Amino acid sequence: MNNEFQETCSTVSDSMLLAAIELAGRGWPVFPCQEAGREHPKAPHVRGGFKSATTDLGMIRRWWKEYPNALIGLALPKTLLVLDVDPRNGGSLEALQEKIGRLPETLRVESGRGDGGTHYYFRHPGIPLYGRNLPEGVDLKEGGKGYVIAPPSLHPETGMPYKWIPGALSSLTVGNVKRLAAKPAPSVASRPTRFIGYKNTDKWRGVLRVVETAAEGQRNRTLFWAACRMAENNADQNAWEALNLAGCRCGLDPLEVARTIHSAQQMRQESQPPTRRNVVLQM
Repeated sequence: MNNEFQETCSTVSDSMLLAAIELAGRGWPVFPCQEAGREHPKAPHVRGGFKSATTDLGMIRRWWKEYPNALIGLALPKTLLVLDVDPRNGGSLEALQEKIGRLPETLRVESGRGDGGTHYYFRHPGIPLYGRNLPEGVDLKEGGKGYVIAPPSLHPETGMPYKWIPGALSSLTVGNVKRLAAKPAPSVASRPTRFIGYKNTDKWRGVLRVVETAAEGQRNRTLFWAACRMAENNADQNAWEALNLAGCRCGLDPLEVARTIHSAQQMRQESQPPTRRNVVLQM
């Protein structure tokens, strides 16, 4: 990536549409995500989620005409990866570097949450990597497998923009790659699940762990089972938010997670007598 990208990032238009077009022009597929005030902020607006992302300017213009305030979802191409450091869930750059070695300076994005959350962009080394090698509060987002929210999107909770911190896109060091590529021991199920920032979720720890470690092909079914158990036991909002996070951590698309949880809540709601129905919690 050349220096032109650094300059563009520091002067990018505040217009969501123009910013989306700028990213698409660099070959980075985008799609609209739900903004503050919508039912599921940061979840995709469009069917298919990040798999519907495109660089087609006509489609992008149509999307932002329909959703002018939409956040920009950036579906990472296979040439990229992002290390997502989330302080709310215990993540820190120090813990990350202690785990995989010192990171080179690179292009990054500061979250609009304002708590120090940062996305570190790197070139993908082209070999299998394992997010389970990362410390708590740090997620690996790989090209072709997920998305991030891109600037200048406004964070749904704070209304503050995500911001590019200009820098040349770098490759991970040999040491970084070696640690990320090391195949984890098969004792994932014994790893304690921690949901820092979500109070009163201890009684759901086992259920959350089952969801977070669900095998591919069983993830949606497992999430639905967990959501039904929570609905039956009148789980509070913190528990629902933790379940949403566990569903995303296991590899499900955020919109699929939201829909599955809502479906379980709705089924429980409809099974109760009208006089005893509770208000369905909104994720």
